[in-house]
Amino acid sequence: TNLIEAHTNLLPIPLFLQNICHRAIVHLSAHPKNHPLHQPVRQAAKHLVSSHRLALHKLTHLFSITPDNIKTLIPDRRPSTTHLSFKTHIAESRELAIKENKNATEQIQIYCDGSGYKGNIGAAAILFRAGKHPHTLRYQLGTDKEHTVYKAEEVSVVLAAHLL
Repeated sequence: TNLIEAHTNLLPIPLFLQNICHRAIVHLSAHPKNHPLHQPVRQAAKHLVSSHRLALHKLTHLFSITPDNIKTLIPDRRPSTTHLSFKTHIAESRELAIKENKNATEQIQIYCDGSGYKGNIGAAAILFRAGKHPHTLRYQLGTDKEHTVYKAEEVSVVLAAHLL
């Protein structure tokens, strides 16, 4: 089975289960204060009881998780009618995109794309700020046998977000 796991790029079962447990306790530790599990997770991390241990006790101490050291990010939820401070646009053709770019007046412009060329898959993003040199990020994912253009498109959006 070790040979099969190595060829299929799978972790051995004990490591795989350890990753699942670690992910679970980090997820539980990141709950906001108004979540019902917020307080029990923090109490379990502070005190390792000698009897009647819960999975929360075992996991927080096994991975040395301190919930107070984990930052909780609460997403900003808005109704669909909210006006956004940015706009997105995809031109219908290359020529139209070049023309629109020349006439653009926005202070910040960012472009991103993922594509395949000569058997390789890659992603790129470029940031233009008025009066400054453009910043570019590129990432080669690998061959088209291992990756898809759709994955490259997703990576390009992450690169664009990193530039901002």
